[in-house]
Amino acid sequence: MEYKNKIVAYDVCWKCKSEITEYDANTLLCEPCFEEVKGNCPTFNRFDICEAWYQYAVDWHNGLFSRSYEIFGRLDNMRFKMSPLHNNYDDLTENGKLIYENLVIKRY
Repeated sequence: MEYKNKIVAYDVCWKCKSEITEYDANTLLCEPCFEEVKGNCPTFNRFDICEAWYQYAVDWHNGLFSRSYEIFGRLDNMRFKMSPLHNNYDDLTENGKLIYENLVIKRY
């Protein structure tokens, strides 16, 4: 069995919350979720893009000086304000969810 570009760890798939022991170094998805997500192609919608990037930054930033924290600054420069009714991933549109999932797979 070849483990090229693979790491072995005990973790949880971010999409279905099932336990995974082996995953690709670029994703945190179990194999079925990865196969489901990789074929989807989001459509261009500026609002969905900003919402997805905002949610990605909320979920994955590593502190004030992290690369993903820069997203908040860029969104602020664009005068983007998230709706107060938006709480988490489930509040994104279907297109926004596809954009978010692609961001997670690429691990910006």
